[in-house]
Amino acid sequence: MTHQRQVRQLAKRIIPKSPLVNAWAAWCRLKAQSARHIFEAAGDSPAWLGMAELDAMQHAYPLEPLYYGYDPDSIVARGRERARAMLDLTRHSDQFHRFLDLGMWDGMTCFALQELGKSTTGIDIRVEGLDRRAIDSGADFAAMDAAHLGFADESFDFVFSFNSFEHFPDPELVLREALRVLRPGGYLYLDFGPLWLTPKGAHQFETITVPYVECLFTKETLTAAVPLSELVAAL
Repeated sequence: MTHQRQVRQLAKRIIPKSPLVNAWAAWCRLKAQSARHIFEAAGDSPAWLGMAELDAMQHAYPLEPLYYGYDPDSIVARGRERARAMLDLTRHSDQFHRFLDLGMWDGMTCFALQELGKSTTGIDIRVEGLDRRAIDSGADFAAMDAAHLGFADESFDFVFSFNSFEHFPDPELVLREALRVLRPGGYLYLDFGPLWLTPKGAHQFETITVPYVECLFTKETLTAAVPLSELVAAL
């Protein structure tokens, strides 16, 4: 684990969440100022960089040790951490029982909520990512478009989504659907990123680590630089 990662983990444990989030947002805005000025001064037509520049820049931004694991222990730990974060919001009420996960993929957040006695449903456009433990947990799963949910109005007490909204073709429609199936007084919890036009917006943490790589190089250049299988694994 890098020193920077260790500092972040320590800060999460000792600093209340709200001040930590506000401080991190202010720091990100400060870091983005110089890049914003550059983009604002740019012309209308893109001037893409080539393979030689990508190779040189990649050496300047070496890969960091991977900390977002996909091994069986990591995905169950991540699911339980997410479940606890959401249930902390409802700890003063016993009116939250029906949970809906938009973009569940491995289903391990649903698995963790089921462990805690909640009734959980997960949907995703594909279901091949489901972990066997999630399938056996008693949660309900379905292949479904988040923009066209097959549930009646006010079906859920709590609708949530982790790392999915940046992949929805029509996020506004998905949000409308989420609110439709959420009961009055229910909770909507959305956690996603990094967004496309941000330093790590390409989601290629294990392959190409150049900041704003999606703005500097064409898709063809990035595909030629990294085998397609590695690109898919990085998303």
